[in-house]
Amino acid sequence: IEVTAHDRKGLLADVMNAVAESKVNITAVNGRTAKDKTAIIHLTVDVRDRVHLEQVMNKVKKVRDVYTVRRYSGST
Repeated sequence: IEVTAHDRKGLLADVMNAVAESKVNITAVNGRTAKDKTAIIHLTVDVRDRVHLEQVMNKVKKVRDVYTVRRYSGST
């Protein structure tokens, strides 16, 4: 999953909590902040199926200051 958001204190914790509430195992996390203060977070998660993935993504979209959440394969 790729998350873009306004970088702020506690953002990563809020995103991780949203994922954890969905009962999903996070196997990898990578993040960076662009010069314009946009945080880009890549999460690798174990989900049951596409429906479960959509539920997780919708939960993350509700986190304050999140702009976008999308499926990310790592190849783009």
